[in-house]
Amino acid sequence: MCRDSAQFSLDFNANQRQEDIRQDLISGFFVQIAHSEGFGNYLILREQQMVKIHASTAHDRKPKWVIYHESVQTFKNCIRTVTKVEPEWLMSIAPHFYMDSCPPCYPRSLLKKVMSEMQTAEQSECHPETTEAGESNDQEW
Repeated sequence: MCRDSAQFSLDFNANQRQEDIRQDLISGFFVQIAHSEGFGNYLILREQQMVKIHASTAHDRKPKWVIYHESVQTFKNCIRTVTKVEPEWLMSIAPHFYMDSCPPCYPRSLLKKVMSEMQTAEQSECHPETTEAGESNDQEW
């Protein structure tokens, strides 16, 4: 039994697959975002509650933005099962939540800045710069 290997072509780019999975998680858990406020403290955007990453969560780095599965209360407030996310992903997937529903806070202002930068970049892509004579800088091939 011989099969065409091209028919079963898979992309084995592990880093890209991890990014794709993390972005998919945002789609379902976009309200469960926390931002690092320094010294191991994270601010949950929706509740404006300061928390720590639970000791059972194996995360050796302290990412700036995380999505979490659950918030638990022990002798201190903690979040568990965290995954690093990028602010650009948040603004691409659920800008309505962060701009309209999220209470005002420093992380929200950071997200607004990210959104503004994304819009500027998008406008630059849509409208290439022109020379003084009004000709496009793009070269025709």
